[in-house]
Amino acid sequence: LLLAGVFHASVLFLVAAEDDDPWEAAAAEIARLVRDPLVTLDGARVRPADCAVLVRRRRDGQAMADALARHEVPAARVGSADLLE
Repeated sequence: LLLAGVFHASVLFLVAAEDDDPWEAAAAEIARLVRDPLVTLDGARVRPADCAVLVRRRRDGQAMADALARHEVPAARVGSADLLE
């Protein structure tokens, strides 16, 4: 991941402040990365398809998809099993 001309790791972990909505915070950051022309991945602009969010529960996946929709970032949900339960 290239931010303002500086190479960073290809994996980005986001942690929301305790009082923030974690889905909204993650969606806002994904929207920023996708829209910023200075952010690149392997020499190309970051696309929504380059991003992935792992969640613990199905309802969390829906909350994340809803937050991305509010930021006009297309999202696809894959899988519906609760892997950790």
